[in-house]
Amino acid sequence: MKRKIKTIIVLVIAFLPITSTIRAILYKNLLGYKLGVGVKCKYGTYINCNSVHIGDESYFGRFSKAANLESFSVGANSLIEKHALIVGPAPALWGSKKPVFIAKEHFAVMSYWHIDVCSQMRLGANVLLAGKNGQIWTHGFDLNHNRLDTDLNIGSNIYAGSMSIIIGGISICDNVVISAGSVVSEDISESGVYGNNQKIVRKGSVNNFAQKYGGAINVQEKVVGNYSIFCLLYTSPSPRDTER
Repeated sequence: MKRKIKTIIVLVIAFLPITSTIRAILYKNLLGYKLGVGVKCKYGTYINCNSVHIGDESYFGRFSKAANLESFSVGANSLIEKHALIVGPAPALWGSKKPVFIAKEHFAVMSYWHIDVCSQMRLGANVLLAGKNGQIWTHGFDLNHNRLDTDLNIGSNIYAGSMSIIIGGISICDNVVISAGSVVSEDISESGVYGNNQKIVRKGSVNNFAQKYGGAINVQEKVVGNYSIFCLLYTSPSPRDTER
């Protein structure tokens, strides 16, 4: 299918006043995308990639976008929230590696994140890009205006906080928490909590930091389908607690 014709079809599907379930069915039947059971695409969902695979019970929020990729794949129970963008360069500007985005099950990216995919990006299971306005970049430029594309590999059980920035050309191991507002430009090879002020807040298990933070409330928030977000709401210890 010629690209211009396909783009017109995608635009029509994205902005038709129809239900999110019917919109997903149109993407599947008209464009041949591989969509699992229970996929929902809200109004304005724009998906324009050469190859698309979306797992069961996944959800795309209003005006979310996946475009200009050779391959776009997310596993079951994934969530792409409103105005989240996962985009590559125009096909005429693709480099030696075609842009590929692959995430396993329970991938979630919250509102207004911008994910730049100029090469190959792979994410494991249970990756949560949280909050708002976070960024992932996989390209830069030298002084001769040559674009420098880089791969990015992110493991499983990852939490990246609001407004954090991840730079391509690195790898992040499993079981990592990235604090809000942090910039990650080097490999993370050991599990733990990482932040800008203290490069390593704590190594080791990221499942329970209640003791470090002087008390915490465990919250399970049901987002969509079978997808769950687990987080700790940190609370400062009361004077009575500190006296113990």
